[in-house]
Amino acid sequence: MIQLFLTESRVRLVPAAQVLRTAWPVHELWTAAEAGGLPERVRPAATSIRVWRDGFMVSQASMDGREQLALAPVVRGEPFASVCAALESVMSAQEAAREAAQLLLRWIEDGILAGS
Repeated sequence: MIQLFLTESRVRLVPAAQVLRTAWPVHELWTAAEAGGLPERVRPAATSIRVWRDGFMVSQASMDGREQLALAPVVRGEPFASVCAALESVMSAQEAAREAAQLLLRWIEDGILAGS
């Protein structure tokens, strides 16, 4: 049953979700602006964030390298097994399975996934 889920199940980003890659830490500016200010100094830094909308509310979350690696197969419409395989390129199979499950839960909670 689990094997079938991994090899056949596909998830995709909802239409209101996008991955944004920038040369600046826009998530820091966004968070500061939401708090009513701006950071004193911002330096260029390669940044990758998820941006999504739920109703009229727009949210964002910065992504570390592992999440970027794992989300790429989802964006391409590949089976969930590809998420695990991508993570296995940088960690053990057991760690990859745990990380994939945690990321899947986060993505579901954030509302950025839609079933295929």
